[in-house]
Amino acid sequence: MQIRFAYYSRHHLKHIQPVVLKRDDCTPWDVNFNVGNPLLEYGLFVNLLDTWDDTIHYKGIMSWKALRKSRVDLNYLSSQIDIGVRQGYEAIIFNPAIGNNAVFENMWAQAIAVGPPGFEKLMEKLSLSHLMSEILPVSSFVACSYIIGTRSFWSNYLDYIDASLDSFDELAENDSEFDALYFGSAGYHRDPELDYRPFIIERLLQMYLVSRHIDYYYIPPTHEWFVTKFGSLGDELFELYKLKQDAVGDDRTAKVWRDRRDILCPFESDTFFDILRMDDPEIDLG
Repeated sequence: MQIRFAYYSRHHLKHIQPVVLKRDDCTPWDVNFNVGNPLLEYGLFVNLLDTWDDTIHYKGIMSWKALRKSRVDLNYLSSQIDIGVRQGYEAIIFNPAIGNNAVFENMWAQAIAVGPPGFEKLMEKLSLSHLMSEILPVSSFVACSYIIGTRSFWSNYLDYIDASLDSFDELAENDSEFDALYFGSAGYHRDPELDYRPFIIERLLQMYLVSRHIDYYYIPPTHEWFVTKFGSLGDELFELYKLKQDAVGDDRTAKVWRDRRDILCPFESDTFFDILRMDDPEIDLG
């Protein structure tokens, strides 16, 4: 197995070092070759597959932010990766944003609440409006920067992304309103020239895991992890996470989950923003 921790600046290396020292199958990966790629992580996926060594069964990509953002116990993370590998899953999925998982129905609902503006309209155009409120499994809530998988997984996942982007491009050719939005600036604070494609790609992973019934191992967040990351809010967020886990396909439990969430952290309340900032210290909520 080979897990590459992608970084752009030497200042990121100090955040990677602990996991590299812990596991000899982890290595820093200078990805400056990908700077300027309008599809962001997608370029790393392609490189990972193009440079595959047949002696390696699993390859993974993690952001240099993985430990800093997640605040997961490194021993726990390492042991969970090993469980997924020993049991022969196609992929091991790691989600550092455990608070977001507890609070939002799915990655698309998260984008509407805190991501670039315009996601609701994009989802309407893509016939995905049902995902504004549908609760998807907690074990599928993940961005695309934290994946370990077999060659078959990566190949099939990239095929899925490519087919999705092709269909979106076709829609753009026939719908000028969608074209202007899809290829327009997403207003990303770190790079205002980025359009919506990388943010959609980030959310295609959850759709791929759910729609294709992939045999994957999801590293489950523990009560201790929630408390470490969120302090006094950790207990309530962990209970909210467990309730959401039982709410998939169950309207009664889903209502209980939403009611409890709205009491704990009403959208745009101070507590809501506190949870987002603790979940991702670099998030821009301006």
